[in-house]
Amino acid sequence: MLARKEDVARVAAFFHRKRAGGATYVNAGTLHGQLVKATGIKSRAVLNDAMKQLKMDSVIDCEFGTTWPVSRVTITPPPEAVLGDAEQAWRETVLRMVADDADRTAYYLFYPKLSDWPVDRFDALIATIETIRRTKPADMLLPLASAVGPLASSKLLQNLPAPALHALGINMAALPRLPNYIMLAGPATPEAVVLVENPAAFERAMAATRDLPVVWVAAFGFALSAPEAGGQRLADGVENPWTCAPVVREGTPPPLEALLRHPALFHWGDLDKAGLQIFHRIRSQVPHIRLSALMQPMIDLLSQGGGHPYSDLSGKPMQLAWTGGEAIINRLLALCGDHAVDQEFLEPEDIRLLCRSALREERAAVR
Repeated sequence: MLARKEDVARVAAFFHRKRAGGATYVNAGTLHGQLVKATGIKSRAVLNDAMKQLKMDSVIDCEFGTTWPVSRVTITPPPEAVLGDAEQAWRETVLRMVADDADRTAYYLFYPKLSDWPVDRFDALIATIETIRRTKPADMLLPLASAVGPLASSKLLQNLPAPALHALGINMAALPRLPNYIMLAGPATPEAVVLVENPAAFERAMAATRDLPVVWVAAFGFALSAPEAGGQRLADGVENPWTCAPVVREGTPPPLEALLRHPALFHWGDLDKAGLQIFHRIRSQVPHIRLSALMQPMIDLLSQGGGHPYSDLSGKPMQLAWTGGEAIINRLLALCGDHAVDQEFLEPEDIRLLCRSALREERAAVR
C-alpha cells in the first residue's frame, strides 16, 4: 500500500518535531507506536512506505527490512540557512562587541527586525542596548527607557523581540506604560453624563453644549497611535480605572469615579459593529449605562437606506460580525450589518436636543 502525500507529510512532521525537540534518532522498536499516536495512521505498510519516501528526500536515514526499519532511524538535520550579507554583518558586529555567549545568542535574535537598519549603525544599536542594560530602567516609562543611549529612539524597545530583550535583562512587561488619559468636559453638577467614542464628536459636543448641564467623557489625544483608538481606550479605562489619568478639557466636572456612578449615564458612539462592541464592553462593567438618544438620528439614517459600507474607503474594512447577548445590541447589530454611520454625522442642533436623554429602545427597529 503506497503512502499518499498527506501521509508522508504527517510522518515528516513527526520527525521534524522530534528533531526540534533535540532528538537525533528514534529506535525502530518503539517507532511504530509513536507514529500511530502522532499521525493517526495505523497501517504499518503505509508508514513504512512514507519513511522510504522520506529517506529518498534525505529527511531520515535507516536500513529497511522487508516491512520495517531494522535499525534506529536517524533524523537528518536541516541544512544550515545561508545568511544574507546584512545578517552576516550583524553577527560579525555582535561577535566583535559582545563577549558573553548567551548575550550573543540573544542579540542574534534581533536580526529579523533589522532588515532595513543601516549596517553602519549596527555598532550604535548594540551600544544603545548596552547603555539601557546598565541603566536598569525598571521604573521608567517605556518610551523614556527606550530613548536612553546614543540612538535616542523612544520606539526602539517596543519594536525589538521581547524574548531577546528579556534574555538581556530588559523585562518589557515590567516597564510602566503611559496612563490611559481620559478627557472630561462640563459642569460640576451635571444632569447627564455622556461617554463619547471619538475625539471630533467630543469636541463638537463640548462646544455645542457649554450652557447645558452635561459632562462629556472621552479617551483620546495623549498616548494614542490614532484617534480611532479612543473608543477602545475609553472601554479600557472603564474596565481598569486605576490605569486612568483624568484630564479636564474644560469646565469643572466631578471625578471620573463619580461620573461613572451618575444615574443618567449614556453612551454615544459609531453605529457600527466595533462601536457597539465598545458599548458592550463598557456595559459589562457599568450595567446601568444606557445608549444615548444621540444614537437615534443615526438609526434613522440607516433605516432610510443611508450610511456607508464597511470598506477601506470608509476606514473600517475588518470589522467582524458578532452577537452581543442583549436584545437592543442585537437589533442594532442587525441594522448595521452591511452599512454603518459615524457619530460625527450629528449636527450641533441634534446634540443639544438629545444629549440629556436615553435612547428609546423600542424605536431601534431593524429596517
